[in-house]
Amino acid sequence: MKVIICGAGQVGWQIARHLSGEKNEVTVVDNNPA
Repeated sequence: MKVIICGAGQVGWQIARHLSGEKNEVTVVDNNPA
């Protein structure tokens, strides 16, 4: 599954980690380049 997550805060980052561990294609978009 392809997933886009808007926001790389604590919640967005944890969701991205969880979904990518399940072999999903995850893209995270955030307005702060850090």
